[in-house]
Amino acid sequence: MPLKPFIIEMGMGVDQHGQELTVAAARAVTNGISHNPLLGIMEIAGLKDLNEMIVEVTVAVPYPEQVG
Repeated sequence: MPLKPFIIEMGMGVDQHGQELTVAAARAVTNGISHNPLLGIMEIAGLKDLNEMIVEVTVAVPYPEQVG
């Protein structure tokens, strides 16, 4: 079955103290996910288990080689 997008969301993350891009990227993903109430996603997407869900994340950072 081809993949279909159901939810698209943006998030923002900042690490002001350590200035670690990996920490900021993780916070951005958490921020984006937390803005999406996924009530009923199993029924809408026809999933039997949440582990069947595929989440694709694109992170934009000024220095991608520093994200680990």
